[in-house]
Amino acid sequence: MNFKLKRIILVIIFLLFVFVPQILNAESIHESQAAKLVFNGDKYVFINDIGNINESFDGKSFSDFRYINDVQWTDKKVKDDLDFLSSNSGQYPGLFGICYGKGKFVVVGGQSQAHLFAGAGYIISSEDGVDWNGKYFFSDFSPILNSVIYGTSGFVVVGQKGKILISKDGENWQSIASREQVSLNSVTYEKGKYVIVGESGMILTSVDGKVWTQRASPIKCTFAKVIYVKNKFLALGTDGIISSTDGIKWEQIKSKNVPHLTTCCFGNGIYLAVAEDGVLYCSIDTKNWGKDTVLDGRFSDCVFNGKEFVLSGNNFIIKYKPDIKLFTGRNK
Repeated sequence: MNFKLKRIILVIIFLLFVFVPQILNAESIHESQAAKLVFNGDKYVFINDIGNINESFDGKSFSDFRYINDVQWTDKKVKDDLDFLSSNSGQYPGLFGICYGKGKFVVVGGQSQAHLFAGAGYIISSEDGVDWNGKYFFSDFSPILNSVIYGTSGFVVVGQKGKILISKDGENWQSIASREQVSLNSVTYEKGKYVIVGESGMILTSVDGKVWTQRASPIKCTFAKVIYVKNKFLALGTDGIISSTDGIKWEQIKSKNVPHLTTCCFGNGIYLAVAEDGVLYCSIDTKNWGKDTVLDGRFSDCVFNGKEFVLSGNNFIIKYKPDIKLFTGRNK
């Protein structure tokens, strides 16, 4: 093989390496696969994995719509880097976690750039859910950020490769050294304690967000979500649900008719959960679960606003009143 032919082959390989990911990801620009929702007592703020940030006051329709690329950045270089990543990946940056605390919304996310051997993590914040600014981390193999929560010691953010960040004000962030290299998928706060769950049965707890202790899990699986409801923590995993009253000692719940649940909320005596396939499940005791056989839609998240449930999905938001009678395998 002569030198000229080798050069042509190398150029072809390079072009495939750069542009094929864009082609494969092209449709994801138009269709969201995951959405998160938070309610601050006044409005709902909706985010999704293609960079949409929407707001709703009535839980039925959106009053504002934008992409992360459109938010205000305090550093022009941030905006330039963000545009560069979007144009090279064929994707809008993903937003994966949201919370409300200390008078502001805080959103986290990121974008992997496998074909560029780099990535980016985002933290943006807003006092009103309309005007945003934020921090942007761009470096070789930078981890995507998955979840954020506010507690008495401040905000805690978790992400891939064991990433943990803390902040008192949601603006200035400190990276916490972590020995863990697995993805940390969800964080919550209650009873004076932060609780993190992630891959390989990972459970971490902390009282200040700085010093973390690993806790034993009764099942070794990937946990997608941790919440606190009815005086106990619940961790939703690929192999089932575990619970704890203090975040330290955990036990598996022997559940029936339950698939892999990815999120859950509680209200009016009912646990409402969303499964990995976007189907709704309902329970009154977390042991027996029933599937919604009427409502058709691919859902991603749910919140209880003190009176009723609100669901989010692929760029939509609806109010929802569970009826146990409409669930198969329903509780007796």
